[in-house]
Amino acid sequence: MLGTAAGIDAITLDDVKAFWRQAYTRAALTLGAAGDVPEDVIAGVKTALAALPEGPGLPAPADIRGRKPKGVEVEIIHKDSRAVAISFGHPIEVTRKDPDFVPLWVARTWLGEHRSSMSHLYERIREIRGMNYGDYAYIEAFPRGMFQFFPDPNVARRAQLFEVWIRPVMPQNAHMALRIALYELQKLIDNGLTAEQLESTRNYLMKNVYLMTASQDQQLGYALDSRWYGIPEYTAFMRERLQKLTLAEVNAAVKKHLSAKDVRVVMIAKDAEGLRDALVKDGPSTVTYEAPKPPDLMAEDKVIGAMKLGIRPDAVTIVDVEKVFAK
Repeated sequence: MLGTAAGIDAITLDDVKAFWRQAYTRAALTLGAAGDVPEDVIAGVKTALAALPEGPGLPAPADIRGRKPKGVEVEIIHKDSRAVAISFGHPIEVTRKDPDFVPLWVARTWLGEHRSSMSHLYERIREIRGMNYGDYAYIEAFPRGMFQFFPDPNVARRAQLFEVWIRPVMPQNAHMALRIALYELQKLIDNGLTAEQLESTRNYLMKNVYLMTASQDQQLGYALDSRWYGIPEYTAFMRERLQKLTLAEVNAAVKKHLSAKDVRVVMIAKDAEGLRDALVKDGPSTVTYEAPKPPDLMAEDKVIGAMKLGIRPDAVTIVDVEKVFAK
């Protein structure tokens, strides 16, 4: 049982020892060092690691695939909170070794660069409408994203996820915020990026990749990840691929791998039942602004507010926050 309170309660000391003997072996280990490390230090580390047991380590899991949603599926976490948090997305099979990774990375950056005002979702939801704090998108898992600008290395995965992150939204605007994000995602899928959008995003990423690997720790971490994925050194790999990238490749990858119709939505809300009823009813949603907005935005709000999400009653579940990690 992975990642639950019941799983922790079920683990025995013998389970831990058996895992240690099988997982922490010499053959399963890759040693990395960065900087001017003396040879005697490296030799000492190797000697210490030689005490680990022999063996191949844990077998690599095969055919890792997330369950793909059918339509819009929603899980609402009931929590006594002032605002509503929203995440939605779906599994993707694209990792860094896939030819579509860099095209998707460009599209993801344009749509929702993490903690950046250049994000299209940030512009449409926060900047223009003033609805919330942040609106970002991901094609790789990003643990601890609320604490940092760049992802940590060494969290490589055999399969990934596409995710949009919307935080926080006032309860009366939650339905509309979800609609806006899905509307903008569908526009990206239908229309793709423009040549100008590709060039501006490409130029940003050509420089940004150096910031992601600015320290020796980051360089070492990305080097280990690149070895694991079977790609060249990360900075050179990304810059070379970005330089050769075409608009057709980006837009084809978006159409192939992303969906705004088949998504899993997780929302955290105090009035979970009221939110569920609004989502299932699928009636028009609106935004109340504190200051006048341009006529074209108000017209767009009417279109988006009337957009049908088609959420089935049986596709919505409510879970109390105390039970999320229970079993």
